Amino acid sequence: MSGTHQRTRWVRSGPGAGAVNMAIDESLLETVRDGGGPILRTYGWSPPTLSIGYGQDLAGINLDRCRERGIGIVRRPTGGRAVLHWEELTYCYLSLPPDGDDSIQQTYLAIGRCLQRGLQLFGVDVELSRGKVGNGHRAACFASTSRSEITIDGRKLVGSAQRRIRGALLQHGSLLVGSAHQALADLVEGESVESIRTSAIHLQEVCPTVDMEVLDECVAKGFAQELDAELDPTDLSNHESIRALELERSKYGTQEHLQRRQHAIPA
Repeated sequence: MSGTHQRTRWVRSGPGAGAVNMAIDESLLETVRDGGGPILRTYGWSPPTLSIGYGQDLAGINLDRCRERGIGIVRRPTGGRAVLHWEELTYCYLSLPPDGDDSIQQTYLAIGRCLQRGLQLFGVDVELSRGKVGNGHRAACFASTSRSEITIDGRKLVGSAQRRIRGALLQHGSLLVGSAHQALADLVEGESVESIRTSAIHLQEVCPTVDMEVLDECVAKGFAQELDAELDPTDLSNHESIRALELERSKYGTQEHLQRRQHAIPA
């Protein structure tokens, strides 16, 4: 994933609803597949949203309680398990893998190093996990840590998932800022606030004041420095905005897509 002085487009979005966010990610993926990448997108969520992996079963997830509490629900285009997006920064990195590179672990490590560099620029000392830790059978993403994920003292700070979709790479993840994600314990069977605290950490535990704008910029700079790339801040194009609206209405915002266990972009 060497980015020898390439330009990396940076789409810095504000907070959006779950279906909107996932539709924008897929719209940008189509741009990348057409030769318009790489792209880094950073964004937030409003309202707080529970996202589930594209192949995750809804069993054990209390959808009624989510709706009662005003928490959105969406199915991601990437795999993994449930994430409650609340008091966090989300990143999405999209690119065409280097020729001959079919190793998800290799690119996962490269993106992990980008995140590590960005957090170091923010002033936080983080590590890359060297192996899988925790209970992989639990429904929550932050219940376990995979190789090359970002940790502090063995506790997971960033949960990420990657997928190769028709020749293009999409990886996104959640960088925990505050403790609101712990409310996942009330939404997913088998979880407790204590179990989440044990396996996950958030930035406010190590730096009580977090300037989200500065954090956003540091994460983007981490990608630029690690990939030897020049950031090119842009908004969505008109075509990307229109396509995202189509995907929101026809796919990510529908109950059909949410309820189907593996209704995803064809590989």
